[in-house]
Amino acid sequence: MNEKAFFNLDSSEPEADLEDRIRFLNKILNRHGVWFNLLHDKEGYRKLLVMANPGTLKRHAGKRRQDIYLPDTSSRIGKRICTVDDVRKMESTGMTTSVITDLIRISRSTYFRRKKAAADKQGWEAF
Repeated sequence: MNEKAFFNLDSSEPEADLEDRIRFLNKILNRHGVWFNLLHDKEGYRKLLVMANPGTLKRHAGKRRQDIYLPDTSSRIGKRICTVDDVRKMESTGMTTSVITDLIRISRSTYFRRKKAAADKQGWEAF
């Protein structure tokens, strides 16, 4: 659901300049769920319409989760998806968190976030 807000514009700036600035703002902020539009009310006053999608404003909104691959010589493509069991085996062999994150090429925070998600979802296999 989009949230909307209207703002009166008291500027005597030419409309073409305002539209250019609004286009610039849209170019930057559309991917974050914020849109701007220039409107005219019944009396002819210019209003700036600001729309925001709160769901898109969340962290990495809409970004697809990237699979983590491990090298695998037995696979015909030479790699396979890293599973929770793979990470547990690495931990049980005494590998530290920094070594594991370097091996699977993710950040430390992503590692702990995925580890927590794996603990919360019992049947979830991809790390």
